[in-house]
Amino acid sequence: MQCGAKVVVAVRKTSPELTSAGDVLIIEGIDVQNDEDMQTLVANLTEPVDVLVNNAGYFKRERESVLENTMDFADEVKTIDICAVGLLRVSNALYNAEKIAEGGKIIMITS
Repeated sequence: MQCGAKVVVAVRKTSPELTSAGDVLIIEGIDVQNDEDMQTLVANLTEPVDVLVNNAGYFKRERESVLENTMDFADEVKTIDICAVGLLRVSNALYNAEKIAEGGKIIMITS
């Protein structure tokens, strides 16, 4: 990156835009819902990170309504798993593997 930062991106699947972004380490196949993927993430980080930016979001497209009896509780649980628990999975895995630098920061961006 132009500012001298080393950027590591963990994703389920990369994109042409990300692949062409320049000097970026892309760790593909990481799903924040999967505990085993956290082992893969940790194994692919060669050094601790100074800043971890957790960025995850998920919303089903259909509108849900109690009044119309259209609630999809399994999908609600999926949303919570991705948007809340998934960020904790990543942070926990990196912290316990000592992959967050001393004094490092963890940032959460989620829907």
